[in-house]
Amino acid sequence: MVKYGDQYTRYGFEDLIDVEPMPDGDVDVRLRNLEYDLTRGIKKVVFGFRGSGELFERVGQPVKFTAVITPDKMPHVFKDVPEAIRKAAGELKKTGKDRFTYEEIVPADAAQEADVARRFGAQPMSMGLFSRENFHLSGYLSVGNQSEPIPLATGQVSSASIRELIENSLKRRAPGFLKTVGVVTPQPSIPPDVLMQLRMQGQTPQQPPPEFDQVKNLLRQEYNVRDVSLEGAEGVPGEVDVLLVLKPKNWNERAVYNLDQYLMRGGRVIVCAGSYETSFGQQGLSVRPVDSGLAPWLKHFGIEISKTLLLDDRNQPLPVPEIRNTPFGAIQTWVMRPYPYLVDIRDTGLKNRAVTGKLEAVRVYWGSPIEVTPPADKKLAVIPILASSERSWTDDDVTKAGSVSYTVPQGTKPHLVAAALQGSFESYFAGKEAPRAPGDSTRKEVPLARSAETRLAVVGDAEFVSDLVARVLGRQLGGSFVENLGFVQNLLDWMNLDNDLIAIRTRSAAPRRIERLSKQTEVMLEAINYLVPIALLSALGLARAARRRRMTPIVRATAPGGRALEARAEG
Repeated sequence: MVKYGDQYTRYGFEDLIDVEPMPDGDVDVRLRNLEYDLTRGIKKVVFGFRGSGELFERVGQPVKFTAVITPDKMPHVFKDVPEAIRKAAGELKKTGKDRFTYEEIVPADAAQEADVARRFGAQPMSMGLFSRENFHLSGYLSVGNQSEPIPLATGQVSSASIRELIENSLKRRAPGFLKTVGVVTPQPSIPPDVLMQLRMQGQTPQQPPPEFDQVKNLLRQEYNVRDVSLEGAEGVPGEVDVLLVLKPKNWNERAVYNLDQYLMRGGRVIVCAGSYETSFGQQGLSVRPVDSGLAPWLKHFGIEISKTLLLDDRNQPLPVPEIRNTPFGAIQTWVMRPYPYLVDIRDTGLKNRAVTGKLEAVRVYWGSPIEVTPPADKKLAVIPILASSERSWTDDDVTKAGSVSYTVPQGTKPHLVAAALQGSFESYFAGKEAPRAPGDSTRKEVPLARSAETRLAVVGDAEFVSDLVARVLGRQLGGSFVENLGFVQNLLDWMNLDNDLIAIRTRSAAPRRIERLSKQTEVMLEAINYLVPIALLSALGLARAARRRRMTPIVRATAPGGRALEARAEG
């Protein structure tokens, strides 16, 4: 047990070991990275114990909250907001003392409106779609020379909610606080072709298990993990430091809006989304296209996920059943065949060691390459993270994924698989009317137009951390899935600007794998395995036969007195 204050974490036997099934039915039990487990536990309890009393001290810079409001022109639905802002600012002033200041600006003329627009980007809000009356209701938190918008016109606004928004924004900037990771995952569903097949057979389809439980359970060891839905009116909770989006499917405009506005609030976003998804049924492997609904939003920032599958001659092998004819009859065996859709990224493909640390490799399963070309006026820095080898290519024919046979085409080249953008982002909904949440026809929202300095990372694959894929491939791929989970942990640490555990975590990476042999070498080694033992046995037999030929037979004679004599002589 690791305990600090009222926080503690416990480690049982199952928490300190890794158990891996072996192909022969046995299991391999080994100790995990104890140094990392203990360091993680210490950081979790210490950071979890710290409260808001230390917040301003750990930020280390002057904090100023500026409210741009026009109380006299406020709509009835927001009439209590100005007083809630002042109350929250007073409470924060008591906590932060001279480290926190509050400023309230009431634009009274065109010159003052132009000044707040220049300083903060504050724009007036409209009373309605056909109304000419405007009002101001926006907040901005400044830490040092950086400002971040604080939304004041969404949800049920109170002094407690405003204070929570400000404190959560400060926690994202302050080291030493336990971070909260929001995870967005699709609802488990049965593929249409599998569902139809079950119904034709008269079987009742059962709800499939969740697809991303393993990665969420792993993240709970270091972070507060919260499941997030983007379909409603509230959007991403304010306490979420990093939002991990796994396998988005058919998102509506409201979900995209909530994601966009979280990024505009300075939140950090990781999107794991390929253009295809897989399923494993009685008919074998099925690969089909999937529409995330995020393509226009990502393209706004210069990111495009290709509508093709990524293949690489440097890949993880796939176990394939094979019938062999032997002197004892036909038997079924399993052989490992190269499979280009299980892309093995290592060495120069690990573009950013600040993210990948000491990981030996990251595997991408049925993924898609990405292209990142942000417009020049966006001023966003591009940070490559993962790329395939020089012998990789793309293909949009999903029927080929059911076969292990392939030929490397001409014109292969590396393809980017994961990258991040860093800087100040301009909202996809800037100048547009905010899409309304289902069932909410009264509330009006004004989108935040630009974010503070933040990061957006995109991985062209979600199958690489899927529980369903891990169950099928995990036994054959050994520690590959563990390394993929480690990559997600590293990426979250990097997004949080907390890299302390990356080097320790990856120190106990999976065992090194033997490089795949050429067909000629395989045949030669197999021939040696047969011929060398036969040659040794033949040589031993010939040596024994030659030795027997050199021996003379035993001569028996009877000595005087009846005593038997024996003689042996070398020939």
